[in-house]
Amino acid sequence: MVIIGDQQTAGYGRYGRVFSSPNTGIYLSLLLNNSSPSLNPGLLTTATATAVARTIEKKLHVEPSIKWVNDILIDETKVVGILTEGIADIESRYIKQIVVGVGINYSTDITSMSPELQQRAGSLRNFAEEYSVSRNEFIAAFLQEFFLLYPNYESGEFLTYYRAHSAVLHKKVTVTQGQYQFSGYVEQINRQGEIVLDDGTTLASGEVTKIRLS
Repeated sequence: MVIIGDQQTAGYGRYGRVFSSPNTGIYLSLLLNNSSPSLNPGLLTTATATAVARTIEKKLHVEPSIKWVNDILIDETKVVGILTEGIADIESRYIKQIVVGVGINYSTDITSMSPELQQRAGSLRNFAEEYSVSRNEFIAAFLQEFFLLYPNYESGEFLTYYRAHSAVLHKKVTVTQGQYQFSGYVEQINRQGEIVLDDGTTLASGEVTKIRLS
């Protein structure tokens, strides 16, 4: 099931943070049945990020970068956020369904946002206007990209594209995971969509809070 909203009145991102959702964006949720006993939500998130990035590149003719694990950037500003959540069966404790939420600043005028958000947020508005790509056309193209990847996403074949567009690969980063922080040089993104630091630390989840070029 695909649910698309014009805006959200209680949008949220990772860790329950407020996600600004004015009526100039694309707010899309995919409800997916889970049949895999070894669900890898990070791999599904990276596959979704790949589908969004490919859509931006093909329809809007600009090359985005992907900040592990779930943000799409244009000129180092965030234009897309992705959130993957599981719905568990209470009796079996099995993840029965998955919700993948995608929030896109599509026609958003960044100057209408708070000063704090203006420093970090970007928009696809200028590209969409330049190439006359409507909201519905972009959504249709994204869904096509996603459902081409989804049947075999667990193979990780799409990761070649993901790595090529990574904003963190071969850079020194700081990753926050709950109350813990890890810093190091990102040696690789493995076949599970995890980042591997130069000291051998492997992270399946977390938030990259700093990226240093050297």
